[in-house]
Amino acid sequence: MRRIALIASQRGEFGGIHRRFGAGEAVRNSARYARSVRGGGVEWLLLADGQGARAAERACAAIPEPDRLFALGSIGYCGGTRPRWRRGDVMLASEVADWRSGERFPCWIPPDADGIAPTGRILTVERVIGAAEEKRRFGETGVDAVEMEASAVARFAGARGLRFFSLKAVSDLCEEDLVIDFNRATREDGSVRIASILAQALHRPWDRLPHLARLAGAAKLSSENLGNALAALFPANGDNGRDAHGDS
Repeated sequence: MRRIALIASQRGEFGGIHRRFGAGEAVRNSARYARSVRGGGVEWLLLADGQGARAAERACAAIPEPDRLFALGSIGYCGGTRPRWRRGDVMLASEVADWRSGERFPCWIPPDADGIAPTGRILTVERVIGAAEEKRRFGETGVDAVEMEASAVARFAGARGLRFFSLKAVSDLCEEDLVIDFNRATREDGSVRIASILAQALHRPWDRLPHLARLAGAAKLSSENLGNALAALFPANGDNGRDAHGDS
């Protein structure tokens, strides 16, 4: 059975996997959320410890026996930066870049990826990009989506010779301004203050509450699509072997 670890920022991003394969079992480690789920010929290790690179690094460090992994993936929600991407669309990264360091990480593409998820270039940034104009500017540079964790996961995988992939689902569009300041609602450790989000929404309920409801719907659709895509990308076959280059 293949053993694949998935790093997300929050447990909700694993919703589609749980709906498909069940709740699984808790894994004792230091991550805020860690479970083992078996399904489709894979043991999925699901870990989430908050938003941002440091949280992703902590989640990676909490993986039990990482050298036994078939692959390591960064999954979750992202902001689309080009008009081609619609709400809930799933993209498989061809490359992950780090905005701060300038590093670029090529991604492993599973052999069954054709027809399941189109590829795109993902940029890891240090904050939630809420302004449509800023998202579009990133798109003009050839970036397809922005998010906050993938480069840290890629760096961890590269240091250990693991296959690395990133699968992201679009939760907000390039033409869409986020009316909630999610950066203000995020603690230094990467956890999110729900009370701050609700307080901001109630400050202007006539437009912010409907916007928040749309984002919640997009999150549910995105997590469902991520679960379906992962099940299709890793069908029930193959062993747990790998070589130093991550080749099949």
